[in-house]
Formats: sequence, C-alpha cells, structure tokens
Amino acid sequence: MISSLLLLTLVATPPDASLSAAESKAVKAFIEGQAKQRTRGGDIVEESLGGRRTARGDLDGDGKADLAVLFTLEQGNVWTQFLSVFGSANKPLATMRVGGKGQREVELRQVTDGRVELATKNYGPSDALCCPSMVGHSWLVLHGDSLEEAESRIDGAVSVAQPARQGVNRVNAKEGCRPNPALVGPCFEVQGRAFASNGTPSLRIAIKDTKRVLGVLPPEDEIAPKCLRSEVTFKQDVVGRFTVCPFSQEKAGAMRMVCVEEVRDAAIRSIVAIGEHARERRIEDCQMKKSGE
Repeated sequence: MISSLLLLTLVATPPDASLSAAESKAVKAFIEGQAKQRTRGGDIVEESLGGRRTARGDLDGDGKADLAVLFTLEQGNVWTQFLSVFGSANKPLATMRVGGKGQREVELRQVTDGRVELATKNYGPSDALCCPSMVGHSWLVLHGDSLEEAESRIDGAVSVAQPARQGVNRVNAKEGCRPNPALVGPCFEVQGRAFASNGTPSLRIAIKDTKRVLGVLPPEDEIAPKCLRSEVTFKQDVVGRFTVCPFSQEKAGAMRMVCVEEVRDAAIRSIVAIGEHARERRIEDCQMKKSGE
C-alpha cells in the first residue's frame, strides 16, 4: 500500500471532480485495461482510487487543453504510479510509469508551459520501502506518442552543475578512471548498491550501512565498467564491492563525485513491480579497460 502520508495527501480532493461524464468513462475504461494487462497468475491488479489525480493543459501544441491523469495500480502491497495524457475526443496519447514502491512517490501538481509538473519523494540510501524521504520535483513533456522526463531534481541535493568542486570540471571520460588526471585523492573500496536515479548524475552508489551516496561522473557518459552501466536500470540495481576513485573531496551534506574502476562480488537485484517477482543473479567481476571504456 502507498505510505499513509502520501495517501492522506492524495485523497484530499475527489479524483474525478473536474471531469465530464464522458471523460470519466474514458479514463475509467483505460485504467481498467491497464490493470488487466498487468494481472499475472491470478494475482489481481486494481486501481487505488485515492491515488488518482487530474490536471489540464496543452501538451501536444495544438492550442487545446489536454488531460493529464496520475493513477496508481496495486497488487498486494506492491504499488506503481502511472501518468497518462488524454487528447481531444478523450483519446489516450501516452502513458509512462512515474513512480512506485522502491522507485519514488509522486503527486501531480499542474500542467504549465507544455510540461507536466510532479512533486516527488525519492528514496535515500537508508529509507524503508514505505517511506521515501528526499523531496524533489520532476517535469514531463509529450513527444509524439511517448512521455519523457525533461528535468528532475532532489531539493537541497548537490547537482552536477554545482558539485563540491575540485577536479570535477576537468573530468574527461576518455581518460579512464584510475589514471584520470581529474582525481583528487586515492581510489578506495566501498560495499554498496549501484542504482539509477532521476536526478543528475543518474548513476549513483549508496554505501552500505550509511546515508552516503556517491555520484558517478560524467553524467552523460559515466566512467564505469560497461558491464556495470549496462545492468543498472530503473528495474534493477547492482550490489557488490566497488573500487571508486574521487573527483571531489568528502564534504558533509554534499554528494561525493567518483568514477568506478572495478566491481567485485556483484549481483543484480530486480526491483519489484506490478506483475513481477524479485530476482537475483550473480555477474562476473568487471573492471575498466586500460584505455577506459
């Protein structure tokens, strides 16, 4: 079930208060279809009505207001949030998974300037699955028949534009990790979990038994073994022992920037979602090539 704090926020307004009868019917039928598609092995997937939200605004550029609908599907204690956009004649234009247990919680704020604004609660490295604590925002845009996340941030977090700077500005992906001239200190090993984030940088490592998170640079071409980058997605994390090298000094309240030289004793762990089961499989130790990857 969705955490009680979010649920209390979402049920404050009736979910279909601003919809016409035709819109309500179209939205209801669409969501029921989405739930049916995700039902597996007799485990029923249902909508949590308290998690539905709507907002209007022009997203496809035709000068007419489109309808953005945030809805939540539940299967047992697993929940997933989706954002769908409906155009003229109540036709669904695009749908995107925007949150869920183990990913983040979201609330639909508004549609302005051709973008859908979401308030988010993201998971910190020590947060329980019930209770993400890192508050942020996300903005979605419509491109054809798909939604894309144009911008996201975690409020108060250090961004790649203003990190704890030392060697950060000189990071060059072609230089590799351990020999990179932008390093500000010796490499070291941490045990933890590599995961994909909606913020920048997107590849991060949560250090086990601490609240510390490392960001892997550069954000568009992370210096890390290819076998690690290819396995970390929003559907799965990688746990293991990471040899990392620092691009910034450790500083309280700031995300330390690093590259990844090697991963050992690694395993891939799936993130549970609707209709899925948690899985784990081992992967071979992987490391950067001498020339970088």
